[in-house]
Amino acid sequence: MTTVPDRAGSGAKAPYLGWVLLVTTLCQLGAGTLSQGIGVWGAAAKPRFHLSDAAVGILAGLSSIATIFGLFVIGRILDHRGERGPIAVGLCILSLAAIIMAVSPDCFAFGFAMILIGIGYVPIQPGGTKAVLGWFPPRSHGLVVGVRQAALPLSGALIAYFLPRELAAMGWKTSALLIAAFLTFICSLFWSSYRNYHVAQPPLARKGSLYKSAKQIMRIPGFSNATVLGISLVSIQTTVSIFWVIYLQRKAALSLAPAADDFFRIQMAGAAGRIILSWAASRFHRGPRRTVILCCVGVACLLPLTMVLSVASCFPARVAFGIVLGFFVFGWYGPWVTWLAELAPPHSVGEMLGLAMAFNQIAIAATPFAMSGLIYWSSTYITVWLVAEVTAIMSLAFIFVWPTPIDRAPANIYH
Repeated sequence: MTTVPDRAGSGAKAPYLGWVLLVTTLCQLGAGTLSQGIGVWGAAAKPRFHLSDAAVGILAGLSSIATIFGLFVIGRILDHRGERGPIAVGLCILSLAAIIMAVSPDCFAFGFAMILIGIGYVPIQPGGTKAVLGWFPPRSHGLVVGVRQAALPLSGALIAYFLPRELAAMGWKTSALLIAAFLTFICSLFWSSYRNYHVAQPPLARKGSLYKSAKQIMRIPGFSNATVLGISLVSIQTTVSIFWVIYLQRKAALSLAPAADDFFRIQMAGAAGRIILSWAASRFHRGPRRTVILCCVGVACLLPLTMVLSVASCFPARVAFGIVLGFFVFGWYGPWVTWLAELAPPHSVGEMLGLAMAFNQIAIAATPFAMSGLIYWSSTYITVWLVAEVTAIMSLAFIFVWPTPIDRAPANIYH
């Protein structure tokens, strides 16, 4: 393990800080070409493997199941071993998954690739977030986390725009192999240039078992509120990511390319939202918490309009609605991560992020199965958007009915 004792603002040079942000953002961008592009990959896989809408949702859920238990385990590894090795291994697994996708002869091999995507993605999100939180001073956390988190919807937007055209021009196999090559390049770049940020850690024996650590983290004031909002918003985000393109194809009679273009605009708005909302959240007292609640309120107000404006014959209205929806549905994640970092006790940032993201991953894994079942049972997407609306309202009710003492000063997670 290569570590350096310098912390951000007291030894690390500005050019290297910029490089840390760039290379960790590239890692997130590369991972997102598979994890965030599942909806578009799934829509493209339907005719190739003769899949139904429900089957696409089930296959997408496989990519999330493998990460549920891995996220909290990886949190402790990141706290004690650094980010460099786990992120590099994760990128290698994602590259392998893309290669398997390229040569998949049937839906079973494609499903195995989905599972590998879930395994490979485990260290990318918490590892990259912990890296920028460690290297940058606390006053910059909101902006740098927002910039890095913007890579997720940006990658989804790029896949939504380029993949249908790439598939039409080069075919399934070549497109997937290009993704594999891109991931391999990012892995090589990260491994050769990134240095772990070192924080002195207590011995593992003193921290106790993973179960004990999880119980301690769950008792931290504010963690339950952050987790409930995260579960609610990520389930809605997952619904939009997986089913939006297929929904427009079915209800608005759009082909893959224009439906994916609509999703591209939603994702680009989400990328802008993650940067703008994260920056704004860092300007105010308890800004991250308030911003996440604001996003949930915005989503709850917008979802009832989904069934009307998303399939409106008026193209400008559909575009405008998609941009506003994407801003909130995808923009909440940056402030949410900063909120968790403020709540985290010293030396446990990775574990707290890992545990909260593990809860989110349960929702991400369950959402495709639940929504696919609703589509199969009701034969309409109306029930999908109604359930998403109820989810947002219930999470807001939890926050205001079951408040927690969150007005204490934010923890300084690296001192």
